Amino acid sequence: MAMLPPDPEYTLRGCDGPITCLLFFDESAVSDPDSKNCKKSLICGTQPGSIYVWNLDTRRVQRRIESHKSAVLGLYDLSRSVDSVVECRVLSHGRDGVLYLWQILNSDWIIIGTFSCCSMNFCRAAVATVSSHFVVAVATEEQSGIRLIEIESGEARKTLTPREYNSMPGMCMALTFITKESGASLKLLAGYEDGRVALWDCHSATLLSSTVLHPEPVMCLDYSEQLNKGVSGSADDNIHVWTIDKNTEAICPVQRLQITNPGLNCVLFRDDYKFFISGGWDNKIRLFSTKNHKALAVLSYHRDSVQCVACASDLTLAAGSKDCIISLWNIYK
Repeated sequence: MAMLPPDPEYTLRGCDGPITCLLFFDESAVSDPDSKNCKKSLICGTQPGSIYVWNLDTRRVQRRIESHKSAVLGLYDLSRSVDSVVECRVLSHGRDGVLYLWQILNSDWIIIGTFSCCSMNFCRAAVATVSSHFVVAVATEEQSGIRLIEIESGEARKTLTPREYNSMPGMCMALTFITKESGASLKLLAGYEDGRVALWDCHSATLLSSTVLHPEPVMCLDYSEQLNKGVSGSADDNIHVWTIDKNTEAICPVQRLQITNPGLNCVLFRDDYKFFISGGWDNKIRLFSTKNHKALAVLSYHRDSVQCVACASDLTLAAGSKDCIISLWNIYK
């Protein structure tokens, strides 16, 4: 008899609206990686525009910040070391067309930077590190455009616009950097409204390749450099697995995985690269093997669409839902 999937290890309730993004944040580990008294937090953004900081030891809200005038689309850890002093920083991306850079001092959140971005769609920003500087990619007001912003200077480095097509591929819907650390050419993957996934060289603002993988707009994508595998989801009932040819840099389809119900909001490779995870419109969280792409578990708890997932360094899985609840799972560790 097959084993039933587990229940959540615990749930977090009390946010003011649907959960739109999640970020595991370990303030002590940032300043002292060998510290045994780490202050582990889970930060979430909500549809009304609030940010909640959850203490994972007490499982209570440590702080609530009224940050944006509309949904918080993304949260990103931008902590850095300056002259041997660690600055704990978080970037928030709002549907109100603003990026806020926050510095965390004694649990207080202080805005130290503000950047304008597009408020026309729901495309989450993507973040990479180039020569110790953070670069953020955001969709632009110009159709199909992507702007690269250097956080430390606040300058727009480049704008990526796919002018090679006779007709534009529509709005940019999903973004993820390939090279997230310095030392290699920075490249960016973008999913578009026409179902296309495209690969960009950020230094030359050159479109390297693109492939139409989905009949519907690309809702989410992720890529693992270690595996040279990407996954993407759309409004249909398929998850596409693909790879990037190392010689031609073409995006090559590998397999199409059919799921029971249509609609995906998020996909994510787990930090150990053994699994990738999806969150769907059918309220389910699914885990797939990265080796053979088989579905290994379907986690059912939420009463509404799963809008975001995140993975902690200890492989704890968090999922945020439209039902305003965060679930935390201890599975396949």
